[in-house]
Amino acid sequence: MTNVLITGANRGASLVPMSDAANLTGLGRGFTEAFLARPNHTVIAAVRDPSAASFSSLPVATGTRLVVVKTDSTSATDAFEAVKTLQDDGITKLDIVIANAATNKINERVDAIKRAGDDGCWLTAFVVDPGFIQTDMGQVGADFLGIEKPPVLVKDAVAGILKMVDRASRTTEEGTHGFFRYTGERIMF
Repeated sequence: MTNVLITGANRGASLVPMSDAANLTGLGRGFTEAFLARPNHTVIAAVRDPSAASFSSLPVATGTRLVVVKTDSTSATDAFEAVKTLQDDGITKLDIVIANAATNKINERVDAIKRAGDDGCWLTAFVVDPGFIQTDMGQVGADFLGIEKPPVLVKDAVAGILKMVDRASRTTEEGTHGFFRYTGERIMF
């Protein structure tokens, strides 16, 4: 059984009126759908509001299950409570973490990822630019820029990133703590 934690797992349609926003799915939800479709996975959907999470209509592969936990980054206790919930559910390790929620100051995060592997650490980690994606947040950017929509589909970004996740190890390029585009191309920084 592979345990996958996805933050921002239920981002979906926006309540903000904008062009075609009603049909947009967030990247986290795209990852949730993709991992639920894989057999023998425990998909841990970390969301701010579990009551708003709507995963019941998603197909689930044989041997796969979904666990929803509340994690709001503004809460001092949510992360601890989420760990307790997972332990109570028999989950004692995470194999894959898709840290997808929020936006980051890229230089601080890339440096932290690079340092994680510099001392022979067990962690295989890398940073991915998912591209300018057709999500509610991406559409806000497109509207601001005066373009119809972002060029990258959620399904294409998810598929590209999952290829890298599936290949990643301490001996592959993805496991060397680099910075990549969702296409697999290394970004020099």
